[in-house]
Order: sequence, then structure tokens, then C-alpha cells
Amino acid sequence: MRNTVCVLPAAQECEEMTDLNLKHSLSGTSLSVRLLLYTRVNASCAQLLSHREPFSSPRFNLSSPSTFLIHGYRPTGSPPVWLTQFVQLLLQRRDMNVIVVDWNRGATNINYWKVVDNTRKVAANLTDLIQKMEVKEKFLSAIKSSQLYETIMSSFSLNQFSITEFSTRQ
Repeated sequence: MRNTVCVLPAAQECEEMTDLNLKHSLSGTSLSVRLLLYTRVNASCAQLLSHREPFSSPRFNLSSPSTFLIHGYRPTGSPPVWLTQFVQLLLQRRDMNVIVVDWNRGATNINYWKVVDNTRKVAANLTDLIQKMEVKEKFLSAIKSSQLYETIMSSFSLNQFSITEFSTRQ
């Protein structure tokens, strides 16, 4: 008689948007940028995407479009109420990488001008990530003959909404 061992996959750990409060705003917060990755496979359970090694995540698919959701100034420190629903709507419409840029630590500060200064640091962080994506995409394109690389950036702040689409044809 054989003994059969059943190995169950480890429970997936879900990341959530940083949730702060007014106390944090009054004392100020230091900038910390976290990238939360959602795909159709993990639509309700974000995975932390590494800034240094973004391609180490098995869920990140470079051949799929990537959409960045970036919140704005958070004077009370609470996560944006629209965030979860917006992620779900995007993934219902298209199979893609949705990357929520959680910079609540840095966006929560009574000193608005400090937050404005932090936006430049967030932009530099994302620029580095997008450049890594472009380099990796060019490498993969040479192998797979892929024709289109697409990244969409969506940002929300102080009653403003903007979407920027970057496309590079090989």
C-alpha cells in the first residue's frame, strides 16, 4: 500500500493600500512607494511588485498592457474609495496588469507643498520602472516579434483626472 501525500499551495498573501489617519497627516509621513499588482488571475488580491525586480512576479505579464492607477493628495490618510471598483472595472474590460501606485506614505501630510515635492520622487520611481519595462519588452520583442508595447497611466488628484497612453511600435 502506498502513502499519498497531498501538498496544498500556500495561502496567497494579499497586499492592501496603506491606510493612515489624520494623526499621520498632522505629523507628516515619509515617502514610501508600493506597487500593488492586480491581474485577472488575482483581481481581488493584490501582490506586491518589486521596484528592483518587477519581472520576478509570476503574475506580471509583460506581453499584456499595463495600467498604472495613481492616487493624489490624501489629507486624511484614508485609501481612495474608488480604487477597488476601478481596478475591477479595468480588469473586466481587458486582460492587463493593473498597477496601483500606493504612495499614501508621502501623500498624507498637512503640508501640501511637501506632498507636491514627493510627486517628483514618485514620478522618478515610475520612470525607472517603465524604462525597465521598455528594455525588457525590446528584448522580448526580438525573441517573440511582438509589435506593440502599451502602458497607460491614470492619475487622480484634486478633482483632476488624466490618462496618458504610451505606445511604442517596434
